[in-house]
Amino acid sequence: MMLLDTSAIISILRGDSGVKSIIDRPAKEGFCTTTITRFELFSKVYHRGLVKEGKVLRRLIKSMNLLTFDEESSEKAAEIMGTLLMAGKPVNVIDVLIAGIAVAN
Repeated sequence: MMLLDTSAIISILRGDSGVKSIIDRPAKEGFCTTTITRFELFSKVYHRGLVKEGKVLRRLIKSMNLLTFDEESSEKAAEIMGTLLMAGKPVNVIDVLIAGIAVAN
């Protein structure tokens, strides 16, 4: 299964040919995204009043498996965050939450 993040989904909606060539290759078990990614995308939809785009986005996300932020993914995310912080790396919390979901699944 191929996990699509916020940037990938935005590129799909914009018709980016580079991303289209990747998603046109059949994934073994389809595509998925996360509840965190859904939050990011719909925050932009509601903030900018993008009603039409919101409808298209809903249809696209409904066609994918939706992975949730649960106990296992929260612990994986905490482990990733701790490792990055200990190494002095900059941390984007949203990306770490998505990474935790990906690792847990």
